[in-house]
Amino acid sequence: LDLRKDIDTTDPTAQYQIQVASFAKASEAERVKAELALLGIEIRVERAQLKNGQVRHRVTAGPYLGKSALDKARARLKNNGYRELLVRVQR
Repeated sequence: LDLRKDIDTTDPTAQYQIQVASFAKASEAERVKAELALLGIEIRVERAQLKNGQVRHRVTAGPYLGKSALDKARARLKNNGYRELLVRVQR
């Protein structure tokens, strides 16, 4: 898993997901998913079990291939008050 914050470090041939948020409660993740759907961003909620046994519900967008699509999604998130974390998709 490759986490990135700076778009200038992205590989133009790689695929990236955007992690928008992570919640302990699935209902909170679903609420954010619905908010982002109204912005036209396709979102998934992924359930992840951490090493310590805790469960998190990650709100993610993508994957995006290419800087243009990634930039567009990141700008829409930023303009609506969301912070994000880039996650490079391992093939």
